[in-house]
Amino acid sequence: MRRFRFPAGDRTMTDRILFTPHGLRQRLGTGERVVVELHVEPDDAGLRIVSGRVGIRMLGLRWSLPAAWAPRVVVHERTLPDGRQHVALTLDAPVVGRIYEYAGAFSYRVEPVSPEFA
Repeated sequence: MRRFRFPAGDRTMTDRILFTPHGLRQRLGTGERVVVELHVEPDDAGLRIVSGRVGIRMLGLRWSLPAAWAPRVVVHERTLPDGRQHVALTLDAPVVGRIYEYAGAFSYRVEPVSPEFA
């Protein structure tokens, strides 16, 4: 669970990354309704993470989106000399093109899960 603090209010993102026999999988959202295959490789003193297949759980079934319909996420992550995390992310959708882009640096900390989120 990740809590982001913005001037307009806090936002929470729930995700879980698992190592499976098929590689890394990121499960997103409440109920883990979206599953994304992740491809990770070293890149410029950090990591490059690219999404692969995307699955969605609906009506009790898990559906794998055809590659032509699946959004593509590319993330470049690295640690800056001052200890902050730098992330550059793009999200592209087929036909539509770029629908989101972010680049920035931030500090973070890992905290125990509070009982309200356990």
